[in-house]
Amino acid sequence: MFAPFMVYRKAKVVDADIYVLHDPELLLIALLLQRRNKCVIWDCHEYYDRQLLPNGSPLLRTMLLIAFKTIRYFVIPRLDGIVAISSHLVETFDKLRARKICLLRNFALLKEFSIIQMPDFKHAKHILYTGTIQPNFTHLIYALSLCKNSVRLILCARSTSEDECRFLFKIPGFSKVDFRKNICIEEIRLLAGKCFAGMVVYPPN
Repeated sequence: MFAPFMVYRKAKVVDADIYVLHDPELLLIALLLQRRNKCVIWDCHEYYDRQLLPNGSPLLRTMLLIAFKTIRYFVIPRLDGIVAISSHLVETFDKLRARKICLLRNFALLKEFSIIQMPDFKHAKHILYTGTIQPNFTHLIYALSLCKNSVRLILCARSTSEDECRFLFKIPGFSKVDFRKNICIEEIRLLAGKCFAGMVVYPPN
């Protein structure tokens, strides 16, 4: 509850010229930072109003949603800028009369993978995941331990500390995981050509 204001206290110590906020609760301190003549940008990568709906009791969900939309309605028009990842988010912020909106898609382009040939489904033995390490990988990796065939998971993750991903190493099935860190798009493209499927992992509702 008080975390945003702890962040604000630290932000005053740092005394930067530009602050880029990501988590929605940090909108609570956005205007406080602006009052200190700072440039404040919100880097919005998720549909937070949708994510609030599946969690908690109906009353709590309703209260959180109303609070978030109220704060967003009041704060968004006053921010110095917004980074959005989809045209739908751009339209949403445009309706809220945001000052400046930058559309920055953070996903691969299809043309980058146009040279990949159709995999040999009869002989391919790998599935591929690229992205961020998530706690719900537990289910995916455990499922590998239940597979009776030789299927393996190629896990391409951005830089992650040993502590952050240590829980993965203890999951039954991790022996069937090829863990790759910090590889470039060219390497991912080569790996994708050797896999018969790709994985998208969402947290359970």
